[in-house]
Amino acid sequence: MKVKLLHKVKRHIADNELFDKQSKLLVTVSGGVDSVVMLNVLSELGFNLSIAHCNFKLRGVESDKDENFVRNLAMHMNLPIYVQEFDTEIYARNHKIGIQEAARNLRYAWFFELIDENGLDFINVAHNANDNTETVLFNLSRGAGLEGMRGIVAKNNRVVRPLLSCSREEIMIYADNHGLTFRNDSSNDSVKYSRNRIRHHVIPEMEKINPSLHTTILRNCGVAQKLTNFVEQCMKHEIEKLIVKQTPGCILTIDIGTLMHMENNTLVLYYILREFNYTYSDCQDVISCLKGEPGKIFEADGYKLLKDREYLFLKQLGNEVTIQEYHFTLDNYPDDWPAELKLELIETNNPLDILTPELSVAYVDADRISGSFILRKWQKGDRFKP
Repeated sequence: MKVKLLHKVKRHIADNELFDKQSKLLVTVSGGVDSVVMLNVLSELGFNLSIAHCNFKLRGVESDKDENFVRNLAMHMNLPIYVQEFDTEIYARNHKIGIQEAARNLRYAWFFELIDENGLDFINVAHNANDNTETVLFNLSRGAGLEGMRGIVAKNNRVVRPLLSCSREEIMIYADNHGLTFRNDSSNDSVKYSRNRIRHHVIPEMEKINPSLHTTILRNCGVAQKLTNFVEQCMKHEIEKLIVKQTPGCILTIDIGTLMHMENNTLVLYYILREFNYTYSDCQDVISCLKGEPGKIFEADGYKLLKDREYLFLKQLGNEVTIQEYHFTLDNYPDDWPAELKLELIETNNPLDILTPELSVAYVDADRISGSFILRKWQKGDRFKP
């Protein structure tokens, strides 16, 4: 098993072009068995290594013991080490997110700072085949489709995972054969986390059906990744037809007419909006309202999508235009004019021919007004009778 895992990791690195012998690698070491084995294997294979350890201050004395363990490991292997302590609970509370998400955000932000500041090339993370299985099952349980089936990727820009093809059983056997010591994180045994419930209850039952579960899912993930890449290439061509010139104050402006006549328009819209926290169900709601009155707003976490007459405008919540006043004339208004508003000058000899009873439209006799206008928010004392 000693030779098998070394060769397996070496082949995985080569097949996925993770890095080469000239690369300077930052190895993230928590002190657990996965990261300790990753460090040992990469050292055995002769790569240029540095160690990074995060102390999230979540388990009191145990967190400090993990830090001391990793410091001693780095000293024993004569490797440079970087250690950072985080007030994870405070960060999570301030950002209104869970502890696990907070820890992830903090560590990756710091990892990227480290490699930039120290001329390193890649961040090595110790995810293995079991982690990938847990991720796929977790994604599917939350309603993810093809994207969820992709699982964990071996290489994502400068983040690489050299142990992804190895099972946890192989890793444990390697550690035992090499006499490696490591730290046990008691939180991995707690079933209050969804992933741990999948690990301890769901996967053992599935392995009774398929003993090669992790290998099967890893292989299927490879297929799903290729399918996703193909679909995204096709979608890119379709999306280019929809996105119009940038509108001030908006992230995206989408042409409604083109979208309505597009085959699979819900799927195309989802591929545009998914990175802005919109679900496929949200996009179904948007498509069903395209023929309706303008002014409809669809909100996702941190974003809002406004349906106008001809366009969908995507904006970031809390990042709306803060200018209080717009000065303009009938034939000239500012570049940063709010996307929701339109000004149109209509010439007619019979106003009754053009008037429509729409609540979102106001008609004003242009011959009776002159000079410039000021558009501003309502102020106390304002009265308006249409």
